[in-house]
Amino acid sequence: MSERTQKLAMGAVVMALVAFFLYPQTHAQQGKIRGDWRITVRDGQRVLSLKTTGSDWFGRRGTSFTQRLSDFRNFAVPEFRAGERVAFSLARDAGAIQFEGSGDGPRGSGEFSFEPNPEFISAMRGLGYSGLSDEKLFSMALLNVDRAFINGLDGEGYSRLDVNTLIAMRIHGADAEFIRELKAAGYSRLSTDQLIAMRIHGADAEFIRALKQAGYSGLTTDDLIAMRIHGATPEFAREMRAAGYDRLTADQLVAFRIHGVSPDFVEEAKSLGASRPTPDDLIALKIHGASPAYFSELKELGYASPSVDDVVAMRIHGVQTETIRELRQLGYEHVSMESLVTMKIHGVTTSFIRELRDMGYERAPVDDLVSMRIHGVTPDFVREANRRAGRRLSLERLVELKIRGYRSEWN
Repeated sequence: MSERTQKLAMGAVVMALVAFFLYPQTHAQQGKIRGDWRITVRDGQRVLSLKTTGSDWFGRRGTSFTQRLSDFRNFAVPEFRAGERVAFSLARDAGAIQFEGSGDGPRGSGEFSFEPNPEFISAMRGLGYSGLSDEKLFSMALLNVDRAFINGLDGEGYSRLDVNTLIAMRIHGADAEFIRELKAAGYSRLSTDQLIAMRIHGADAEFIRALKQAGYSGLTTDDLIAMRIHGATPEFAREMRAAGYDRLTADQLVAFRIHGVSPDFVEEAKSLGASRPTPDDLIALKIHGASPAYFSELKELGYASPSVDDVVAMRIHGVQTETIRELRQLGYEHVSMESLVTMKIHGVTTSFIRELRDMGYERAPVDDLVSMRIHGVTPDFVREANRRAGRRLSLERLVELKIRGYRSEWN
């Protein structure tokens, strides 16, 4: 299984955990929690699935839960002999889950029941957690949300947290040790949401220290999470520094990664005449597809040192190099890039120019062509105006007639 597939699979497991633990359903049978269990093998890993009474294996009724056995702390289930009756338990601070059934090698199935721990309930009441439902206790047992975990958080200043928050922090590993490491790295008094988000995305103390060594300190938690999500790593920052960009902000590094601005792309941009483009220039070039091939074609057409703004504008508005060649065939040899963009914006096409040429307007100035298109002077209008006037009117006169709306005063 590829690393990406493993991450996607674990993401699905995490979402299932959140749904199962944080939003338990009401069971048809009240009192002791019971249900069915089975152990299967997926991608070479033994996986434990539970479903409470009244639910199915897909969580369409009641609640269901699936997790790799290796993810459980201090819970080892040996392989079974074919057809043997088996009994084992998962003992936790919040209670014990008893399993009975039959097995066959690494696989097995049967029924389970959960018995809350009265001592744990009493201790939790002393910590301010009263009225814990069996469902909550069951979730806390499965995830090993025990007194040591809760007291550890309390020792770091996170007291009397909502049970759902405790469960979420346990799911994602935002424990006391993680909090202490972040404090040592300069990040204290973070909210539980921030702690969970940083843990989910791997914005840990090691990542923070590596960024500091690369010259990035005092970053916000949002910066750290965004950099981690998009792969704006210390290694990437060093690569960009080697490419000549040593003062990029965290936002710029993230934008570079989002849009695919790599050190190789920087070198390509430099080699194509865009001498040390700004970070915004590089992003714009990448977004709008200003490729080396496009730059090369422009050079062949005589645009030796185009500005980044001009190239980006041409790409935004779809000015094709083939259009430039067609314009040259019509006698427009040295049209500026700015004029090319203006012509494209206002619809001054080669077919429009050809129609005017066929009516005797050879190499009409670009400004006049643009003015005609702006004011809606079409080839049909030109033909009608000239017919009524009995001669070929100037382009300026045609535009004037169109603006003033004179349909009878052609002379």
